[in-house]
Amino acid sequence: MKKNVLSTLVFLTSLGFASAQVGINQMMPKASLDVKASDQATIVDGVLVPRLTVTELALKDGIYLADQNGALVFVTAGVGTAGKTIDIKTPGFYYYDSNTSKWTSMGGSSAVPSAANVVYTSSSSYTLLGTEDIILFTSPNPTILTINKNLLTAAEIGKVIYIQTWNDQLDVDGAGLRGDALKVAYTKRAAMLIYVQGTDGLGEWLFKN
Repeated sequence: MKKNVLSTLVFLTSLGFASAQVGINQMMPKASLDVKASDQATIVDGVLVPRLTVTELALKDGIYLADQNGALVFVTAGVGTAGKTIDIKTPGFYYYDSNTSKWTSMGGSSAVPSAANVVYTSSSSYTLLGTEDIILFTSPNPTILTINKNLLTAAEIGKVIYIQTWNDQLDVDGAGLRGDALKVAYTKRAAMLIYVQGTDGLGEWLFKN
């Protein structure tokens, strides 16, 4: 009888813990999962997510559906060529977006994405084509980058283009940037253009620096 009562108490207690916030090295967790760093130099801190190559992840295309929206993995190697991994160009963190049925980069690598689409331009004026992955300006003069908001379709939501200025300012012109209806000067700064969902059904360019 005592054994049955004890088992019942353990079961009920486990239910309480299952619905509570969980802390690791943390007595009073501040979120669903709260991991506190150790103060011991011999203990490795961090959280490891699943690590896979693009090939290994691509084999799982059929099982990542709406319920897996937001799933996070770390891609160790490879370049996506089709399916849900098509936008994977470099090693790094990727999350699954069920709205686009594709893995989307969260950064985490210094590798050059899609080197075949690196554009070197010495022109002081350049109009974005939408096929670029990296644009390297070599012009010593202020450079005008013209943006067209509807260069890509909704299927390309999440495309990232890296912009590297040379030694002067980068002026961005065009109505395709959220919050940038007019030309804005960005002095001596590298930047990133991200194609995001817009209100017209096609999307628009978001400028991040």
